Amino acid sequence: MTKYNIISENCNRGSRIRAIFNFPSSIFFRASIRALCSFAGRFTVWRSPNSRLGLMILFFWLGIARVHCEVGVSVKGYFNVTAYRFVQRQPKVWQEKSSTNEFQASFGRDGHWKLEVRPVAQTNDVFYLSFDGTNTYCIEYLELTRGRFGPNGKPALLKVPISEKTNYSGINLGEFPQVGSDDQFRIRCLWLCLASGNYIRHAVDSSMPLPWEEPTRSLTAYGFRVESELSPDPPFAPVNLKFVRSSKLDLANLEEELNRTFLRAAREERQVVEWNKELMQRKTFYTEGFVAGELQTEGVTNRHGFTLPRAFSCKVFYPGGGNPVCGSRYDGEITSISEIADDETFRPPVIAPLLVRDQRFRYRDSKKAIDRIDYSLATGEAWPAQDSPRLKSLFARQLADRNATAIYRHNIVRYRRIFTLACLAVLGIVLPYFLFKMGRRNFGVGSTSTTKNERNK
Repeated sequence: MTKYNIISENCNRGSRIRAIFNFPSSIFFRASIRALCSFAGRFTVWRSPNSRLGLMILFFWLGIARVHCEVGVSVKGYFNVTAYRFVQRQPKVWQEKSSTNEFQASFGRDGHWKLEVRPVAQTNDVFYLSFDGTNTYCIEYLELTRGRFGPNGKPALLKVPISEKTNYSGINLGEFPQVGSDDQFRIRCLWLCLASGNYIRHAVDSSMPLPWEEPTRSLTAYGFRVESELSPDPPFAPVNLKFVRSSKLDLANLEEELNRTFLRAAREERQVVEWNKELMQRKTFYTEGFVAGELQTEGVTNRHGFTLPRAFSCKVFYPGGGNPVCGSRYDGEITSISEIADDETFRPPVIAPLLVRDQRFRYRDSKKAIDRIDYSLATGEAWPAQDSPRLKSLFARQLADRNATAIYRHNIVRYRRIFTLACLAVLGIVLPYFLFKMGRRNFGVGSTSTTKNERNK
């Protein structure tokens, strides 16, 4: 074992020293050491050459420890995804499909992280998910593309090189991966197993949407409490974790549920109907205390003060006939650990044309809802900042667009008011008319009987 590897094991000591000797670079640190040694040489006790040499070696050793503790780490391993299929009224549960993926995860001292997943069966496909301290980025480079619908009513899958097609990507503020498609469930679960600790530490009410669901398109992802034990060292990876159903996290009514921060605005009545159905299913089938997901880890690996699990397993459960049924399982194992590159930006590379759905730009009022702006990035183009003139111009143009789709969820209250006013108007017209007809009938009956009595006389 080399001297640097021995020193890198003492990162906890280097982290404590960093709080005292917080210099911007090792050059200034070593210069200050020399100045301190020359100052100490004025005293009698430090005039011995051996004492000065020992002091210099001590501070130089501590300086190296500090420099190495600033370096982030990168881990590689395998990530297996197994999906199960079950049928109601049948106790048997059988495996539906399984896929093996290679992953690489990079972590920085300042809380940044980047995940990369490559399916073994599709060597050219790759998924990215990263956090640069402010924004979360996601990209999926997939060769398989949906083509025209075939005779069976399903779209045919075409294999197109990623360099010859526009690939999907997204950006959102914060550390929770809001954006993403149905194909990105695997990398969101990898984020849960390795990189979600910092978000869980600051979660409000100890709650978090279910990562394997779509928090922007499903109300099933909400209403669960996170019970977790986190590692005390960066990146604060979960040691064990559970998603427990809690009715206290349900909002008062559907209108408030549609007001969830991550949930996109409803623009059609069918969306409101579907979300209302999901809300009723969540309240009916996911009973109090139901465990929707459970994460367990085995062993730890530590380097440069970063602690990560050697092996991890996450199970997803669904209610099935009163007993939880395992719907999917995610198993991973770390096989190697190393230092990250000095030029790591914690942003995914743009290796092919991208269509970016930027959710950093949002606007809501009683008539309009803007959840994102869309733009394209060419191969090798840099990610634009939020305050770039190009993005500001796109957002202003979308705000000024009169044909922009109006928000629907605010219309729920308006439609109810219109329905109530219509009912009152109908009652205001029909009821007097009905009373008038009844009065005429009663008057007519009375006059006829009077005429008959007069005739009898």
